[in-house]
Amino acid sequence: MPKKLPTTLLLPHLALLASALIWAVAAPVIKLTLSDVPVFTFLLYRFTLVGLILLPYMFIELRRNPIHKKDFPNFIILGIASQVSIALIFLGLNFTTAIDTAIIGVLAPVLTFLAGRYFYEERITKIETLGIVLATAGTLFIVLEPILGKLGILEAGAVPVVDPAKRVLGNFFVLLYQLSWPVYIILGKNMMGETSREITGAFKFLRMKKMSKKYSSTIITAFSFYVGLAFFIPMAVVEGSRPGFHINLTITSITGILYMVALSSIAAYGLYQWGMKYLEAQETALYFYLTAVLTIPAAYFLLGEIPTKTMIAGSLVIAAGVIIAEKFKS
Repeated sequence: MPKKLPTTLLLPHLALLASALIWAVAAPVIKLTLSDVPVFTFLLYRFTLVGLILLPYMFIELRRNPIHKKDFPNFIILGIASQVSIALIFLGLNFTTAIDTAIIGVLAPVLTFLAGRYFYEERITKIETLGIVLATAGTLFIVLEPILGKLGILEAGAVPVVDPAKRVLGNFFVLLYQLSWPVYIILGKNMMGETSREITGAFKFLRMKKMSKKYSSTIITAFSFYVGLAFFIPMAVVEGSRPGFHINLTITSITGILYMVALSSIAAYGLYQWGMKYLEAQETALYFYLTAVLTIPAAYFLLGEIPTKTMIAGSLVIAAGVIIAEKFKS
């Protein structure tokens, strides 16, 4: 009979499982809500509500550990990399499917791993390179699948049917977001004290500096929401002034906004950060991949999306690459 997981480890695993479930449903919820609420208006509602909820925490935390004025540029840069870039996911989901978004998202930890190895001068083995190449090839396969299907090279279409050109555009928006995430991780590490020759050179070129003192990851994440809010206010104003602007606040769209505020933005982030404190990086990576897997049934039940054979084939190539890259880390 297998041994039970100690309670001290069980709770962090349950926390990460809960965050994976919440984020798995997020992509279908966003796409469903975007049918009633335009992209930047949706983001404005989300970040305004999150900002209001976090105000008491920010007030207490900043009184305890004020942000040094020299560090504000760093906080703003991290906010742009982590939260403003989220607009790419929303723009992507406006054009592509939730399943495409989930599959392409698997590339993020592989890119983060690759960036970490390069910038922190760690050797990448041949087997790790093979895994990264496979994962990247599988992702590009998914990104370009709509066009290849239209040309008759691959199985065409998706359920529900999405215009191939728009779907490729959406896929590229999602891919750009996945590229922005490693930037956030590397910048954050260097600002908090982890250095390398390449990163130090880039920081000097961009006239960026390390943080003058230590800050908790929670305060950095919370502050990033306010950076996002400052960016999305003018974008929402421009969006609202365009001809044909329409918003339809139904029970479905309001529920979608509240889901993204209370669960995806606050609960999932909190659970994930708490769980990460007690588990190894390799253990937490599993839940990131689990999110992509769980998105498929969520997309089916909420949107009626069904993966094509081509999507499944691309997913298998990505999975093979991820398994190789993760299993044979040196």
